[in-house]
Amino acid sequence: MRKGLFTVLTIVCLATFMACSGGKDKPGEQPGGATGHVTAGKKEYQFVSEDFEQGNRPGATGNAMLRTEKGFYHYNDTLGGFRYYDAATGKEMFLCNKPECRHDGNEFCVATNEKYTVLDYCLYGERLMVFAAEVTETQVLYKVLALALDGASMDEVATVLTLERSPDMSIYTSRMYLHRNKALLTFTTGASYEQEDTMHNGTALLDLNTKNVTFFAEEPLAKENEETTDITAYGDYFYYCKKEGKKTVLHRYHIEDGTDETCKLLTNFTGDYAVLEEDYIVYLRSSQKALCTYRFSTGENEEKVMLYEKVPKYDFYGNLIHETEEGVPAQGLVTDGTYLYVPQATIHFDVPYLDGRVEEWTEAESACIRVFNKELEEVTVLNLAEQLPLENGEYDCSAEESISLRTTHNLGFRYMGEDIYWCPVSVLGHSVTDQTVENHVYHCKRSAFLTGEPEFEFVYKYNID
Repeated sequence: MRKGLFTVLTIVCLATFMACSGGKDKPGEQPGGATGHVTAGKKEYQFVSEDFEQGNRPGATGNAMLRTEKGFYHYNDTLGGFRYYDAATGKEMFLCNKPECRHDGNEFCVATNEKYTVLDYCLYGERLMVFAAEVTETQVLYKVLALALDGASMDEVATVLTLERSPDMSIYTSRMYLHRNKALLTFTTGASYEQEDTMHNGTALLDLNTKNVTFFAEEPLAKENEETTDITAYGDYFYYCKKEGKKTVLHRYHIEDGTDETCKLLTNFTGDYAVLEEDYIVYLRSSQKALCTYRFSTGENEEKVMLYEKVPKYDFYGNLIHETEEGVPAQGLVTDGTYLYVPQATIHFDVPYLDGRVEEWTEAESACIRVFNKELEEVTVLNLAEQLPLENGEYDCSAEESISLRTTHNLGFRYMGEDIYWCPVSVLGHSVTDQTVENHVYHCKRSAFLTGEPEFEFVYKYNID
């Protein structure tokens, strides 16, 4: 399965995807106590230009919490709609303030409107921006929507792409990134990832001011188009990756003049990078083993930090058996503009012996974040599994019937000013067929995080499956 998979959806089943009952909310409850009525349809918005908010984005793994000063937003697949958690009251509800609404997928419900299939979403311009597909009997229409943060309205901003609908069409990896009133959008459709010859990819740039759409290839959606992945933005540029043969190549696209340049990075670039300045990025190479730097003005590459070290292993008689690479692989890169955060977690790996044997090893579970300054000098290392307040009354992760999966993927790590949020996924249940998948949100202050002594506090949890 390709990296960055966010939504896998068979178009034939769309009619029931977002339908839901009234849930645990009472009819007419309103996020934040706001009043008003839903006004679905088209509305001309004047967007105030904002920079891409890297530290507060939904992720491809279900870690989709978005933070504001007043509360949290997320899309809930189980309940079939957008949810809002009010930080002041500790109450969660559907993001819809229509009085007496049952949140059952009706066309006036902001949270569950089944006219649209949600593909991606983010906060921008004091609105919840949504990338969605509207499916008719003959067409699939990709649209950008704007939702009021109090659940009062859902409006269409623009239709980006219209496709003829085929019976076996499914939508994959459709993402949206907003920066300086431009929306970079990706599309992937096909029968299934197992049938690669059916996959069609496309990338488009939507100007929120003019509603003009520019496609990055001659054909908006085609088998020949490589999938666009690992997108971010900084200054005048969008950054993204594409496969060229077996190589992953980093591109830099100027949002005003449309020029596109490729970055000549060291071999074995993994597709993970962070933009610290307009002329300076840090990236991972060699299976997340090395941190490297690159400057656009000079083309200078430098391998700066090895996240692994080679350790010789000997038998009882002192004979060398093999060399193993000890360390924890990086799971991505995050930057707040001042510091670089490197989430790390263990994985399976193969150990080749000198006699030709290969054995599969698994390191003990570990979840940590290493923090570096811009010069890639290490500031602190935190073992997050040890930092969590496990005895919070929510669940006992030491119980035999409980399966605890703590992820430190960069998309589960958020920051907002002085606030840092970590959103590990917990899988609870007696068996694979009897499980509840939840996000658990924890909070600490950045100043304490950087000293190596954060005090994580449990905020709330929500089901994601």
